[in-house]
Amino acid sequence: MEPSLLTQRFDRLEIKDRDIRALYESLSKQQIRELKSLIKSTDFRFDIVANLPVELISLIFQYLELYQLFQCRRVSRQWLGLLGADEVVKPILQPWIATEDVRLRIPEGLSSKSILNIYAEHQDAFQTGNAFGRFQMPHRPRHGQIFPQNLAFFSHAYSDGLLAWVSLTGGSDMIYLRALESGDELTFMPPERDEIYNIVLSQTLLVAMTTSARYYIWAHRTMRPPFVLRTPSRCQNVFHLSKSSFILMRIQPNSSEALAYQSVPVITWKLRDSWQNQPPEQPPQAIVSQFSIRILSGFSRHDVYVDRREQHIVYLESTVVKEKRTHTLRVLHLSFGGKTLFEESLDCSFAEIVSAKAHENHPLQNETFFDVWVVTHDHVHHDPQKHDRHGLQETGVTHLRYNLDRKVFRILDRKKLSHSHQMSSGSMMKIFPWKGIAYFEEPSGDHAAEEFQYRLRVMNFREETCVEARYVAPQEFGSSGSLDKARLFFGDEVFLIKITSTDLIVWCFDKHLRMAGEDEKFKEERRLFQSRRLMDSA
Repeated sequence: MEPSLLTQRFDRLEIKDRDIRALYESLSKQQIRELKSLIKSTDFRFDIVANLPVELISLIFQYLELYQLFQCRRVSRQWLGLLGADEVVKPILQPWIATEDVRLRIPEGLSSKSILNIYAEHQDAFQTGNAFGRFQMPHRPRHGQIFPQNLAFFSHAYSDGLLAWVSLTGGSDMIYLRALESGDELTFMPPERDEIYNIVLSQTLLVAMTTSARYYIWAHRTMRPPFVLRTPSRCQNVFHLSKSSFILMRIQPNSSEALAYQSVPVITWKLRDSWQNQPPEQPPQAIVSQFSIRILSGFSRHDVYVDRREQHIVYLESTVVKEKRTHTLRVLHLSFGGKTLFEESLDCSFAEIVSAKAHENHPLQNETFFDVWVVTHDHVHHDPQKHDRHGLQETGVTHLRYNLDRKVFRILDRKKLSHSHQMSSGSMMKIFPWKGIAYFEEPSGDHAAEEFQYRLRVMNFREETCVEARYVAPQEFGSSGSLDKARLFFGDEVFLIKITSTDLIVWCFDKHLRMAGEDEKFKEERRLFQSRRLMDSA
């Protein structure tokens, strides 16, 4: 009997147990084998989600957390295919996979779906504080390295997995450079034994700024002597260091907070293309030039940046006018020769005081643009009964973007985070914002007894949430008897670095990167924590 005839016969039956048994008994052994084969090959399940339009599927899955999303890929082959489709996954993983900034260790031979899974795990870890690894630098001297007990008060710098700091060694300032992954360390000392007051670091360059107004520039991946850049006198410096360029603005201090325009010199230092062909005993050859621009000094902040291609300079000026309760952001786009290519100002009327901001370069679809996150806070309440010295605040966030190719500067979004009324204003002064995520520590405890606990918070500007970090750090009790004002955060999406007056701790958000000397106990505790997390969500 043909399978189609069997189907027609079933359609004519009122489906009851006795009818099915009667039909079964009427069949020969060959017909029973054919019926079993037909039933076995038929899928009677109906997947409601898989039959929806792709646009609706994408909206539904965006309500899940990333680790839950990638758990769903195990439901069936259909769901695995859906959650591997670019139309569904990429909107959820933005802005991470759309940029070239995320430099993760991707094992060779992986499929595109496995690579997306790695990016999803990374984004989930960074947005929740669930780091993969932890390293704490020891305070005791090791291999000649001296790590100062009060490192937070010394100069330090970070770039792409490299950490540099200044330490006083034998009566002279010494710069230590450590690769966080390998643990390799190098030391640098100014030839004139000058006192170093600041350092800045990039992938290839290290700059030490000294009290004698000399700037020492090392190509730190070589053993060449430094290039010495001399300036007339020490003043307020605004600078940016890229792969092969150093930009320095020298602003004369304004004794009053009154707003006034002044002309400031901008010094550009750029490695020559042929510098690596020089004899190794010579400093790196560079092209040095200078031009002037007009800036607004007074109650203003100044930042300067270089694009990834090192062809353009972007100057960002933020000015607060207290009387009008306005915050103006001015962008000035310059060529390396000082020619003005674009200038525009935007007002952010809700902001009063700028607490922190991040400026990032994102290449996307062959266009170069800068994303700017401006974080502001206002004092809104003070309760003396609770011994709150700082009062409470509300946090405002403005997301701006400047497109270098189209020369467009605009505000993408403005938000106020109402949950921040529960945070002390002092905790917002040391904040690390990165791609719409911000890390900071909230001190809590008995202010009268001056004993504090620090809880690490993760703020998501896009989702307008602020939660306690899930496992990036255990709670620390302030044994010093006072509020530690030297707590700093910096890094990128791979490494989060915390410096206090007594500690230096590094957390890693790259699953396949192992730091030299990292805490194995931390990794095991994280694995157990993640297992409990998955069981609780099941």
